[in-house]
Amino acid sequence: MSGLPVSPCPFVLMMRFLLTRPSYVFVAHVFAVCS
Repeated sequence: MSGLPVSPCPFVLMMRFLLTRPSYVFVAHVFAVCS
């Protein structure tokens, strides 16, 4: 697992969720952008 690139998307999403409990629409938007 030393060669797998770590994407910041999951971390950002988790931080956003923990900081400001976003709506499902925001989460879906973030997933769409990351994908």
